[in-house]
Amino acid sequence: MPKSSDVLFASSNTHKYEEAKKILSEFGIKLEFFQTDLVEIQDDSLAKIAVQKALNAYDKCKKPVIIEDDGLFIESLSGFPGPYSSYVFKTIGNNGILKLIGINRTAQFRAVIAFCDSNKKPVFFESNVFGEISKNIQGKGWGYDPIFVPENQNKTYAELAEKNKLSHRYQSLKKFARHYIDTIEGNPCDYCGNDMRKGKSCEPIIIIDGKKYTRDNSENNAPFDTTDIYPGKDVACGDCGVINGIHHMGCDVERCPKHPKKQFITCTCSIEFLGDFEISDDGEYRRLPRNKQE
Repeated sequence: MPKSSDVLFASSNTHKYEEAKKILSEFGIKLEFFQTDLVEIQDDSLAKIAVQKALNAYDKCKKPVIIEDDGLFIESLSGFPGPYSSYVFKTIGNNGILKLIGINRTAQFRAVIAFCDSNKKPVFFESNVFGEISKNIQGKGWGYDPIFVPENQNKTYAELAEKNKLSHRYQSLKKFARHYIDTIEGNPCDYCGNDMRKGKSCEPIIIIDGKKYTRDNSENNAPFDTTDIYPGKDVACGDCGVINGIHHMGCDVERCPKHPKKQFITCTCSIEFLGDFEISDDGEYRRLPRNKQE
């Protein structure tokens, strides 16, 4: 299990820290508070903002550190306030948001956890919770909790006793916890055998419904390309850990090579084989030994 004091939480927001500390304690990770103000770039992408803040935080503390950035994205307001949620809350508050909402109250909370250590290759973990904006302020809580009702619930975040289990922050921190524990204990891919904590790529060849497909960096197959997240930096996939390569099987980011509009792990394709292969005399696919693979 992780050592008890290896990870800092960089923020000026004690509410976020206390919530993250409670969540990560479930996974045996003890969080310490590193109170600081971080440089925040102006961008429409929470991921870009979070990655930059994680780098800035590590430069300040020189220890493994996580930061959290989140936003409320309201459909009828074209995603506003989004990455500017903190500023908007301080400016107009929940009452101001309620005055802007029309008939369509659909919204989503999005959280990004970014982790950076001595290798200075940040990893980020993003999660979304869909729901709607309440018609009035309900319950006592911080931020937008009193006006956000998660999907399939009739109470706001502020009213829910088990908010952590449903929150966007919980889901992102859960992904981080899995990554952090795997980094210490090792996490070989079940399919290619590579250690996912080292950012290595998965096997590029796969058989789907009897046909050979190449999993590559093309737009159709859409493996994780970090250049649009943080140009010039190698940022690992937050789910499987690959850096500028082929996702490991089971990653929730990759699209199906056969049906590129579908998420690979939820596609109904029949995966028959993975890796370079040959066909035996009896017509069966046989995987080539690694030393014979190109």
